[in-house]
Amino acid sequence: MHYDFCTLFDKNYLFKGLALHESLRRHVSDFTLWILCMDDTAFGILERFDLPSVELLSLAQFEDQDLLAAKQTRTQVEYCWTCTPSLPLYLLEHEPGLEAISYLDADLFFTSDPAPVYEELGEGSIGIVGHRYGPKWESLAEDSGIYNVGFMVFRNDERARTCLTWWRDRCNEWCYHRVEDGKMGDQKYLDDWPERFEGVVVLQHKGAGLAPWNFDRYSIRKKSGEILVDGEPLIFSHLHSLEIVGDGKDFVLAYPEYGVSSANEKLLYPAYTKALRRAIDKTRAMEPGYSHGIGEVSPHAQRERLRIQRRARLRRLLGSIPPLRWGWRIAKRVLRPTAAPAMPEGNLKDSWKDPDVARQQKALIEEELRDPTEVAPFKAFLDIVDYVLLSGDIRASRFLDIGCGVGHYSELLHRFHPGRFDYTGCDYSPAMIETARSLWSHSEFVVDDVFEPRLDYLNFDIIMASALVDVIEDFWTVLDVLFANTSNLLLLHRQRLTDEASYSVTASGYVGQNTYATYLNLSELEMRLDRFGLRIRKDFPVTDDIHSFLIERTRPLAATPVGKD
Repeated sequence: MHYDFCTLFDKNYLFKGLALHESLRRHVSDFTLWILCMDDTAFGILERFDLPSVELLSLAQFEDQDLLAAKQTRTQVEYCWTCTPSLPLYLLEHEPGLEAISYLDADLFFTSDPAPVYEELGEGSIGIVGHRYGPKWESLAEDSGIYNVGFMVFRNDERARTCLTWWRDRCNEWCYHRVEDGKMGDQKYLDDWPERFEGVVVLQHKGAGLAPWNFDRYSIRKKSGEILVDGEPLIFSHLHSLEIVGDGKDFVLAYPEYGVSSANEKLLYPAYTKALRRAIDKTRAMEPGYSHGIGEVSPHAQRERLRIQRRARLRRLLGSIPPLRWGWRIAKRVLRPTAAPAMPEGNLKDSWKDPDVARQQKALIEEELRDPTEVAPFKAFLDIVDYVLLSGDIRASRFLDIGCGVGHYSELLHRFHPGRFDYTGCDYSPAMIETARSLWSHSEFVVDDVFEPRLDYLNFDIIMASALVDVIEDFWTVLDVLFANTSNLLLLHRQRLTDEASYSVTASGYVGQNTYATYLNLSELEMRLDRFGLRIRKDFPVTDDIHSFLIERTRPLAATPVGKD
């Protein structure tokens, strides 16, 4: 049987696309892989490779007016998603001899012949695969959808073309990397396809669509050289989130929270990473120094990944031995750390209002602003702003800095992104606000208390709390106010973390000032965020034990925000 596949990727996914092609050549005897190159760099390299069984499409050939219009409002990732339904539809229209076309994500990797999947499709017109989340990740369906776009089959018939046309129109209208009105990217549109369209088959083969989010759902083992998933041959894996680092010499999971077991890691990843290394060597033989798609991992981030992986492995080990399982559960209850007892605030909170504290902060800031890129919190902040701007997540530019102190972040925005943001700083210390107004005439500053806010936080596109939660004893109350009143993005900047339960202790601040130091447990923070329809989009390390979190809304706001009547 001849198979027709299609995929799309840019220069950053070139290595993974090459690994996908290699896996098809090893396990599929007769196929054509149509590749839509999302930039000229990828097209130029692939054209020179002249890969067997490959047909290339350039954007100049592929794009029409509808796609070009949508492209103006999308990030690169969002535009790739937008193009996904248009690619198989384009091929069915321009290659009428195709019996069917199968869309593949570029990070799929085949390990056996896909014939059983097509046999299962039978007389159906559209084949889709569920995420099949493991028990730990079932909640992801609410945002990421029931079905995974990574592998889809479309016959060259009216039912499939009707579905593709509808999907293309929806993605041209709206395809963004956020959850909004029941949509997220190109993927949530699939949720009702079995009811919406005729001829949809939800493929059940357990060897089709194995991925880190469902590894724990199955028994995965190797027998006679073949990898089996609950006894069925593994056909392809969706090796999502594997990052190439260390100048192409190493690989890490971008989301170590998946907790991939060492046994599954040894079974599923070596063949893929070897294929990636061959792709890197092949590309660099033609283009020396090619490094698109290769990232860097800071020593702290690497240690954090290892810590999470070791903890997950220990938990699985203890949970797998019956005599230890119950002892482990009891020990967790007995030994679970509790928050430090409440401390009377006294003058600690009011110490921030002391004019001398404002003078000390002003002197420190003026020194640090001489070379802000050498100051860790400033550098992290600028990296975050660059990330947000590049991802295209700002629908407007209204920026609220809660607990702004003497307003130094307004100067960073003004200096590095002049005219891009409409900045407002607020602080409950009149001395801080008075100092800020005297320093930065280009921004607005308001006296306001986060415990009794007068400002309407919902009017802002980005809210930042920089070391605010970190110095407040009643930190959960403040976080609840922030979470309930975030309309789009929240930047929790400069926050200490702990492996224990979250707690607050007294600490020294500026000369003559006492304050608090708050330590947040990341798991507790994530659970609290989920309760408010939020999640951490990206973690930015500032120093070894201090992080910044860019938080995004995934579900609509509650009817009555916390802190508002």
